Amino acid sequence: MAFLKNMKADIAAKHAARAAGEGRTVLVFLVDVPKAAGEGQPVSGVAEQIEAIEAAGWRLDSLGARDAGSMIALFRRSRP
Repeated sequence: MAFLKNMKADIAAKHAARAAGEGRTVLVFLVDVPKAAGEGQPVSGVAEQIEAIEAAGWRLDSLGARDAGSMIALFRRSRP
């Protein structure tokens, strides 16, 4: 399971770095939520994806549910 978490975090980091390199100040990222996620439990892999994007200089601004299997995360960063 750690392999999948790391893979998702790496993909998130790559997208965050690309968007920053393009000079973007807003990044909208679709976060995959495992179907086995239960209420009152940590959601596997989501924190790792958010942390990977924030490590690239972004700040999570808002998070919303898209459907039962995904969330939309809005990140912002200051202009370079």
